[in-house]
Amino acid sequence: QVEDFSLDRKSKILLSHTSEKLTFRQKEIGSSASFGMVDTLIPSTQDYFMQSAYRFIKEYFPEAPAYEIHMLLNTEIKEINVGDIILKKEEENQLIHLVLSGVVEVIDTEKESHYTISSGSFIGERSLLSGTGSASTYRAASYVRLLEIPRAVYLGFLEYIIFSGKYGSVRRTAAIRYTAENRPFRGGNGFS
Repeated sequence: QVEDFSLDRKSKILLSHTSEKLTFRQKEIGSSASFGMVDTLIPSTQDYFMQSAYRFIKEYFPEAPAYEIHMLLNTEIKEINVGDIILKKEEENQLIHLVLSGVVEVIDTEKESHYTISSGSFIGERSLLSGTGSASTYRAASYVRLLEIPRAVYLGFLEYIIFSGKYGSVRRTAAIRYTAENRPFRGGNGFS
């Protein structure tokens, strides 16, 4: 079947959906890809990862104004290889990570806990807000893309939402997140 493409002069022929190793003849005809590899078939000028990041943050904070969400998006997207550790248990983090693509393992051997999270999940939010070490280890189970939001930027976003008084349900959500570990915030311990 691969021989059908031996005279094809396209710039790239991708041989896929086979569990067997490619022969030297097949390697001569086409390229192969390992599971999870990313390749550009049709180039685009759109940044779909940033669009996804905006959508995920908007789901968490539905009434937040676009300009405040864009402040969070003005940060770095990082690519993580399979098997790399993103955040170790008990490590104090200065970044909150928003998973844009891929699957992340959450591991805590002391509690015999192991599960996965995927796109749209935050990593390290609770430990970042509380100033304590991470409760679990986060490890890339596939190729992962993360939006890395610095602590000061995320806290500034939450403080704006909490103290602006303009955003009802999002203000309550932000206050709950901000005070997750009984952190006192300006104006007392409660909110209306």
